[in-house]
Amino acid sequence: MVGIVYIIFLLSCYASAIAYGMHPRLSRDQSRLAMVMGGNKHIQLWDLQKNNLRHQFKYQTDITALNTYQCSQEGQVIVGLKNGSVQAYDITLDDHSVLMWNAQHIQSIYSITFNHDETRLLTSSGDGTVGLWRQLTNREQIDMTGDACFLSKRLLTLKHSLPVASAELNNDEGRIASRVIDEAVFFWDTQTEKQQQELKDASRNGIFRFSKDGRCFFTEMRVLNRSVIYVWDMYTYEKIDEFFYEDALIKSFYLSYDEKHIIVLFSQKVVFTDRALKEDIKCIDDVRCVAIAVTQEGTKLIIAKPDGDGFDMLLIPNDFA
Repeated sequence: MVGIVYIIFLLSCYASAIAYGMHPRLSRDQSRLAMVMGGNKHIQLWDLQKNNLRHQFKYQTDITALNTYQCSQEGQVIVGLKNGSVQAYDITLDDHSVLMWNAQHIQSIYSITFNHDETRLLTSSGDGTVGLWRQLTNREQIDMTGDACFLSKRLLTLKHSLPVASAELNNDEGRIASRVIDEAVFFWDTQTEKQQQELKDASRNGIFRFSKDGRCFFTEMRVLNRSVIYVWDMYTYEKIDEFFYEDALIKSFYLSYDEKHIIVLFSQKVVFTDRALKEDIKCIDDVRCVAIAVTQEGTKLIIAKPDGDGFDMLLIPNDFA
């Protein structure tokens, strides 16, 4: 019986990781957006400042092997595969080389995340490990005599007893959060590589956020046919707030630039919730928003055009004027 339950959890984790992994991805500076195009077996990289297609990469592997991906502001698209390896498509190289590196994972890579300045990369895997890598910035350091190596050094490895669906670094990179298949979230010290705390039943789909100062942590769950976003105190690990949303499933959520509002992305609408008032103060319905960019000027909704030729940008000022 335990084995059956484990398999069900594993399939649930796999499905949620794939669903989240295939969402369009924004670079950290929010200037580029990558999209997987399954029909024509390409990955598109868009320049959002010019609103044009910067490049289109053709898969160098079977499309069914693709599990998750991420893009950088420099024009790299990092792809995690089901066999535990990584491909890096790079438009900064003349031949748009596909660089391979050994991620030392033996099962599917479920998530790939850059740190704040894109010098490090965090990977999580079905083999129960999280890896933190230092990225090479000098192309001459890439060893072309054997398998090309995109990341030169594995800085740490965090071992879990269950597959890890997602992982995230906080801003000062002193703490890593990881979510395993039973919806528990673990916190790790990056210096000691020791587990600090576990939050049970904290994250349904592996989407979570650290606040900028690292004092709060935000997770999303499904409770009695309602979606809820929990806020946790990172000193006491106690739940300090919760925000409920009726019926609709949350695709993703973000914090506004001043972190006074939670921005919730549903399949056909975007909701802005005031954290102090605990009220929804703005709702944009019937919109096909593929990504959200949080800026000092306000929140940019990136909306796919009906003909698929680019995106429209809708700026919501921070004061909602």
